[in-house]
Amino acid sequence: MLLSFLLRHGRVFTGCKNWSRAHARWLAAQRFDHPAQQLVFQDQVDAITDAQLAELVHGAGGGGLSGAGGVSFIVAVTFVSEAGDVRRFDNPRQLMAFLGLVPSERSTGDAVKPGGLTLATIAAPAAS
Repeated sequence: MLLSFLLRHGRVFTGCKNWSRAHARWLAAQRFDHPAQQLVFQDQVDAITDAQLAELVHGAGGGGLSGAGGVSFIVAVTFVSEAGDVRRFDNPRQLMAFLGLVPSERSTGDAVKPGGLTLATIAAPAAS
């Protein structure tokens, strides 16, 4: 649809291959005089970008995140960009350890009461 829109307006990419880095740079440089045309063009570019992000999130094992209650698409994209492919973790405990989430506990003598998750802070390396 985007390529058809561009063709209707006499915009033809003369590089080697569509959807390459060069093509992305060419798309980013496109400007239309009429605000409505610019709006439609940008909307189509954004739709392609959103579809690519959704494909990346799903491909990294995070596809179920955006379907979970309270998890937006942006949160799922951010999570996958930070954690990478979640399928590399053998179990949820490994993922939680990677994220720095550790269970809390209260203990006195022989009594141990497990608590909720706490966020373990990791000290940043000292600047040299």
